[in-house]
Amino acid sequence: DKQIVRLAIRNSVPANQLLDILAGVQDRDGPPGFMKLHEVCAALDRDYEAVTRMVRELEMLDAVRVDWVGNTVFLTRDGYRIARPGEQTYPMLNEGG
Repeated sequence: DKQIVRLAIRNSVPANQLLDILAGVQDRDGPPGFMKLHEVCAALDRDYEAVTRMVRELEMLDAVRVDWVGNTVFLTRDGYRIARPGEQTYPMLNEGG
């Protein structure tokens, strides 16, 4: 159930911080809000291994995606909704299509 997943992620401080940071990038730059993993490490003040482990867990929960090279992370639609629970809409690149 997605509601349980959302609660689990929101109750994890590091995961919540990561989703909030990515949502902020997306709010500022538009979707999907790409961020390099080394930038995430600096923003969270955590080592690369800890961040990649967290990203993999969030990816398994469909909250984030990682580019095919494996060095850039971005939010999914569900990830944005978890990070911004009060928002009714998800910013889209092409809302008409």
